[in-house]
Amino acid sequence: MSFSGEVKEELAKHISSARHCRIAELAALLSFCGQYGREASGGYTIGFQTENEAVVRKGFTLLQKTFNINNDVTLSEEQMQDFYSKFGNLEAPVGQKLIKNSCCQRAFLRGAFLSIGSISDPQKGYHMEFVCTDEAKAEQLRKVMQGFEIDAKIVMRKKYYVVYLKEGAAIVDLLNIMEAHVALMNLENLRILKELRNTVNRRVNC
Repeated sequence: MSFSGEVKEELAKHISSARHCRIAELAALLSFCGQYGREASGGYTIGFQTENEAVVRKGFTLLQKTFNINNDVTLSEEQMQDFYSKFGNLEAPVGQKLIKNSCCQRAFLRGAFLSIGSISDPQKGYHMEFVCTDEAKAEQLRKVMQGFEIDAKIVMRKKYYVVYLKEGAAIVDLLNIMEAHVALMNLENLRILKELRNTVNRRVNC
């Protein structure tokens, strides 16, 4: 499994004990890879457009634990209206009231990474990115990171808005914020080994 996959597996297993944080993380999952649907029978469904099983598993776990919605049940129009009133239009950025607390912002970033994030193999280099289809969502993501004093950048790549970090220290900080502590320790160990090798090489070449 890739390092990025390991991070997502770790984050997928992290279930917040606070309902408001679970809602914030679910809001991110829905915003970046969620969808509402309506069946021919008239019932409504909620789903996630992703090939990553860990993300789907996390999404439905949050739905079940927070709203008692199971993945094999269709929703009535009344249930869907209640859900829509909480999360709103998925084409728009997440409502600020859902991520006003620092703990909820951490959960939001966790959901964002699960949905659209990736991180390079730290043995080859330091690069973390979030690939957004919408500029306003990319700006919201960057603003939340800036609230934790992480200076993320945005670049256009074809039709996508990519929020990215290229500094090892910033990536470590963001892993800590998202509570990916195992991945953080693995990355820190690799950084220390790299620094030791570089120090040895400099001394040998002097």
